[in-house]
Amino acid sequence: IQNYMTKICLITDSLSLGGAERMAANLSVLLKANGFDVSLIALRDDIDYEFDGKLYNIGKYLSRFKWIKQIQKFYRFKNAYQKVNADCYIDFRIRGRWLMEYMLHQFIFDEKKMIMTVHNYNIFLHLPKFNYFYKRYDNCKAVISVSEAICERLAKLYSFRNLKCIYNFYDVPKKMSIGKIESFKEFDSFVVAIGRLNNKIKQFDKLIEAYNQSILPSNRVGLLIFGKGNSKTDLQQLINESELTNYVKLMGFSNSIKSYIKASQFLVLSSLNEGLPMVLIEALALETPVVSFDCKSGPSEIIISGKNGILVEDQNFEALTHAMNKMINDKDFYGTCKNNAKTSVEKFSSFEVIKSWDNLINKS
Repeated sequence: IQNYMTKICLITDSLSLGGAERMAANLSVLLKANGFDVSLIALRDDIDYEFDGKLYNIGKYLSRFKWIKQIQKFYRFKNAYQKVNADCYIDFRIRGRWLMEYMLHQFIFDEKKMIMTVHNYNIFLHLPKFNYFYKRYDNCKAVISVSEAICERLAKLYSFRNLKCIYNFYDVPKKMSIGKIESFKEFDSFVVAIGRLNNKIKQFDKLIEAYNQSILPSNRVGLLIFGKGNSKTDLQQLINESELTNYVKLMGFSNSIKSYIKASQFLVLSSLNEGLPMVLIEALALETPVVSFDCKSGPSEIIISGKNGILVEDQNFEALTHAMNKMINDKDFYGTCKNNAKTSVEKFSSFEVIKSWDNLINKS
């Protein structure tokens, strides 16, 4: 694919913490590698993920006063948007605040160049609840959902003419060695959970309770939770009160996350809702089985229960505990899931996904 004249700008809240933010970073690398001229506009000064292209970080040195900060951001965003002068803008942001979004559509966005992505089954995180915005999105170059379930929900809301599903993707190096990871004297092996530390959505507090009810602690299998967020203090308190400090570790953000996933027994996802959870795709691509709620949306489009992991009845934490036990107890079952893991996510490969993005971007 040759795209040396096509200028793409990715708009994101940050380059840290969340799945949509990670997807923006990953897509910047993929587009750049395929010959696009790539820029990124980040609204917050949180830069952890690897990216490629020219970064406009408009979150630096902002006022402490809320309204002044919002005005600063608006004008910095406008200047960056115009300076980039891209052929196409792909928006990964949370877009729930109607007034800000109205201002952007009225005074900044060239809608024919805009691709609006929807990364969560709670579609109103990315689309304010007003008919005005449904019409504005319908005028854009495209509205992209990351799962078929999200696509169906959007289609029921409004007759978008430009609605399309493009899956998130993941690349795994052909030869990957396990990088340096921390060793733990308290347990022999571990499972991982990854995401923003937000108990309302990711429910890591309930996951810790389910883990505590499982056979994992008595089998010296630890639980490592990776991520940053506002629930960290509450989670640490729960770990302490449950006397699990030897077995459950809050790992924060790690540049060695792939190595931890690769070395883990399995990855567990306990979310209330998702979009298309990248962590499931990443784990399977690294030959690590998964255990996940059948939440809206995404897991059912990734997991073939009994083949590459276990799809658990949505929000049934007792069943989640049983699923974790099965992964430890049933060696044959676990072996089957591990053997099938990598091949099960081939449709999410960058080779397949870049074709969809290239066709969309270059469509007149």
